[in-house]
Amino acid sequence: MSEAKEKLPREVAIVALIIVLGALPPMFDSTIVNVAVNSLAKVFSANLTVIQWVVTGYVLAMGIAVPFSGWILKKFDGKKIYMVSLGVFMLGSLFSGLAWNVQSLIIFRIFQGLAAGVLIPTITTLVIQLGGSNNIGKIMSLVSIPSVFGPIIGPIIGGLILQYLHWSWLFFINLPIGAIGLILLQWKLPKFEAEDKKAKLDWTGVILLAIMSGTLIYGVTQVIKADSRTAGIIYLAVGAISFLIYIFYAFKEKGKALIPLNMFKSHNFSASFISLFLAGFATNGPMLLFPMLFQNVKGLSVIMSAMWLIPQGVGMLLTRSWIG
Repeated sequence: MSEAKEKLPREVAIVALIIVLGALPPMFDSTIVNVAVNSLAKVFSANLTVIQWVVTGYVLAMGIAVPFSGWILKKFDGKKIYMVSLGVFMLGSLFSGLAWNVQSLIIFRIFQGLAAGVLIPTITTLVIQLGGSNNIGKIMSLVSIPSVFGPIIGPIIGGLILQYLHWSWLFFINLPIGAIGLILLQWKLPKFEAEDKKAKLDWTGVILLAIMSGTLIYGVTQVIKADSRTAGIIYLAVGAISFLIYIFYAFKEKGKALIPLNMFKSHNFSASFISLFLAGFATNGPMLLFPMLFQNVKGLSVIMSAMWLIPQGVGMLLTRSWIG
């Protein structure tokens, strides 16, 4: 009996894996593009300050879109949200591969990031609803698969594409994976009815958090340059003020705010929030900086740079079994 209880139901596991398949394009996309930043700078004759927005714009857009996912999941059917956001991500991938200059590439990457910002939280929410509280440990170990294999396989795929194919395939590679995912999702994924079709979005909170995120990230990129340091400080100040205004607003509105402050009364939630925030520095920073270090400073090829990124992914793989 104990062994039976430990096993995840076969049907649930199959549907969960199909759901996770939709996470592969955004997870692979991030690591594939990171290793290609240096090459994209040469393709579009852009300096590092400009080309970094191919990555920064994507991450920023994803962060802005994440708060919308909770409201959207309450208001609409989860299956439709999943499939539409995956379809929009694929459309962004198509246009990114067809980009004619660095400005258009950055715009299409922002488009991708907005879709990914809805897609990834939706995946986690649907998988947890599917498995239920009794299977949350085992189901979350399945959700972690893309985040584990992304840092291992993504850079290698990116390196092989840059060496043997046109750079457009850095983005076109998402299309067949996404297409297979959409077909399987339509076939196997059950409906997830809306919890509250009358749910209202906290637009004040969205605007304040969007201003905060955008100005803080843009301020950091500008303050490090001597000729734009003053502008960078101004943007950082605007971001800090937006944050303080949101704190005051959320404290006043309590549970109606986009991110209610009372959630931080939970020690578990606060610890998880801080841990994930710090983990972002430890994982995302090196995934962008190391490829440029290996290629520009050490003089390694794209393939060799990708190979040197594998240990980080292997470390994540070794600890994945602990999640359950």
